[in-house]
Amino acid sequence: MRKYLNINLNDRSITSEEWEGEQLVKAGRYLIAKMLVEMNAAEVDPLGPDNPLIFSAGP
Repeated sequence: MRKYLNINLNDRSITSEEWEGEQLVKAGRYLIAKMLVEMNAAEVDPLGPDNPLIFSAGP
């Protein structure tokens, strides 16, 4: 089981999810790419406050 945190620096809120099984198989680069697509990161100002910053550790 792995825990993923989403920290919003604008309103200082933290949400967490615990993943296991099939979700862990799709973790890693796939997860990061999926998150960026869902956040519409390509349409956000690169230096703006809405730009997502993702930290991800390897296995």
